[in-house]
Amino acid sequence: MTLNNLILIFQDIAKRHKQVNDFNCAQDFNIAVDSAPNYPIIAINPTGANLPKTDNGYSSFITTFDFQCIDLVSKDNSNRKEVLSDTMQIINDCIAQLNNHPYYIENSIAIINNIAFEPLRGKYDEDVDGWKISIELEHPNKVSWCGSPMEAIDGFLPPAIDTDVTIENTTGSFRVVVAGGTTKVLEDEVIQIVDKDDNVLQTINNPLYEDITITLNDML
Repeated sequence: MTLNNLILIFQDIAKRHKQVNDFNCAQDFNIAVDSAPNYPIIAINPTGANLPKTDNGYSSFITTFDFQCIDLVSKDNSNRKEVLSDTMQIINDCIAQLNNHPYYIENSIAIINNIAFEPLRGKYDEDVDGWKISIELEHPNKVSWCGSPMEAIDGFLPPAIDTDVTIENTTGSFRVVVAGGTTKVLEDEVIQIVDKDDNVLQTINNPLYEDITITLNDML
């Protein structure tokens, strides 16, 4: 999962929230210089990343984001309490999505840190209030040496690995497992070979027009 994937997750949450009207991702977000937002707005900024080493290697990534939610305050300040209350609740809704929604649980995405809310009163030139938090988002790191876009080491042949390999068609309508050293006949216009961590090892176009032999163990 890339940084762009994570940003799209936040953008999707902002888009789906019925009280949020805008989204921004910028290193130094500032209402005074950025395009005029539609309030309330969620603004995020990636501020750091960490690969903790475990017994299973570097199997997870932790990416840190600043997360702001701000809304417009009326000229007479009569809605200031409502703005602070609403923007805090919006952030809490987003936290609940990331930590409790089955989609993120299934994809092993979760917030792992305690979260402190910092009020944003008069931070920007415009009459806005809201809250800022820091989120440490843990997500899987599925990068492996065999799935990286790198040429093979000259003169080195990796040992055969006696393991099953998953083959899935591009539409996702079927998914089969081929045991190491065995054969399987597939009929599809495009075949993708993926490993056990869902890394795409090879894409084969139009296999119906020719016979193709794939030695799966050599690709792991």
